[in-house]
Amino acid sequence: FRESSVYKDCHALASEIFSTRARYGHDEAIFKSPGSKPVDWHQDQTYSKYDKDKQCVSIWIPLQNTDPDNGGMEYVTDRDSGLLPHEKSAPDSFMYRLSEEYLKDACTESPVMELGDVCIHSPLCIHRSHPNRSQDMRMAWILQFNKYGVGRFLRWNNLKQYMPRF
Repeated sequence: FRESSVYKDCHALASEIFSTRARYGHDEAIFKSPGSKPVDWHQDQTYSKYDKDKQCVSIWIPLQNTDPDNGGMEYVTDRDSGLLPHEKSAPDSFMYRLSEEYLKDACTESPVMELGDVCIHSPLCIHRSHPNRSQDMRMAWILQFNKYGVGRFLRWNNLKQYMPRF
């Protein structure tokens, strides 16, 4: 994995953003099924209470052409805020969402992305994904890097809940 050109290019990009060597945090694949609902507006920092985790970037890489119709991303472009209050998306969910009151009159952008594009955001960026209205699975790969010298990096999601039981 670390020998792939995609990893090397993303690592170099993160290092350029930080103006110092970036450290790999984690990566994950995201699969959005046909007909799936949107992911609520949120900030990734909600999943960590550690300030050091703010010194990271997420690089979102679509694995096919992506737009709002097949579950692409949407970003708030006119807010520069700290961590806003979130609430649970549902009582039994590990996901959080922002209250709509923070999004009144927000300017948003839903980039149309082609294979080979990347979208980069910080843990305080307000974002969500659209529902997948297409007949195809929407796939993406997310790489996260933190500023070199930051001693810890928290992986917020617990993959055990998604693992099949044999």
